[in-house]
Amino acid sequence: MNYTALCVMRVIKLNGINLIEGDAQVKTKRMRLLREKHSIPLLELGRYCDASQQRLSQIELDMGPATAHTNRLVEVAFDRLITARRRELDALVTDFQTYRKHLLDFVEEEPI
Repeated sequence: MNYTALCVMRVIKLNGINLIEGDAQVKTKRMRLLREKHSIPLLELGRYCDASQQRLSQIELDMGPATAHTNRLVEVAFDRLITARRRELDALVTDFQTYRKHLLDFVEEEPI
């Protein structure tokens, strides 16, 4: 999804959040692009840091400069998510290598 529009920008501050009014060239933070490219919901990312889905959304949409704290929060969340996904993928690779010649065999289901 492309969030870019060519226009004139006016930023309004409302309850500490920067909002864009009227036509504007909307910039997207790299965090959002990475999430969309790799199918990472905010809820999942939030599980790996001390922030709610709503807080991560606010960080992602904020037009102001990021603080060192928010940068670190997002960095830690992505790092932990990558580690968890890598473990899950390694387990899938191991299972696939074990059963690659027998993927269509009938077996009794085992509880997960």
